[in-house]
Amino acid sequence: MHILFNFYFSAERYKENSQNDIAALLYYRTLESVFNNSLQDISSEDFKADKPDYSLFNINTDDLQNQFIEFRDSNSKNNSKSANNSLPKKLAMVDALCLLGSLDDPIAKNPKINLGRVMKIAEIRNRSVYAHGVSPIDSQSVNEICKLATDALETYMNIKGMNSIEDQRLAFKFIKLSIVKKHGYLMGLR
Repeated sequence: MHILFNFYFSAERYKENSQNDIAALLYYRTLESVFNNSLQDISSEDFKADKPDYSLFNINTDDLQNQFIEFRDSNSKNNSKSANNSLPKKLAMVDALCLLGSLDDPIAKNPKINLGRVMKIAEIRNRSVYAHGVSPIDSQSVNEICKLATDALETYMNIKGMNSIEDQRLAFKFIKLSIVKKHGYLMGLR
């Protein structure tokens, strides 16, 4: 959980400093971590998104594949016939949400964390210079990613029976530093 909170609170810090691309990347990592932690919570062992072993979910793999495809197709506006009709060899963030939906996980039931919204955020992140794009992310886009990351994190914390994000803030808060000048010279940090 600590890395999850580190992603989230670091993203806030970068957002406050108008470093939108880095903030977006960290909010995106927050979402990935929420989804991956949720999958680990419901698997019988340590589920890994980069090398998924679907047998860890104690459901027939063919049934899981059918439920995955059903969730993806029924929740996606881009109902493409060319979509892969098998379970992914590696889970991207959108795939992880589809898998959670196919496993009837509460994260995927939250209307604030719907597949269309997650796909839109993935698209925004992919346009970032820190992903696959060539354009900086604007403040409106980083605010959208922040809102989804916050909704997902709050939902996950609620499922885990944890207190609010605000209750975690103190443990992850960065110390404010200010530069001290005396007689026109930099004297140090305060």
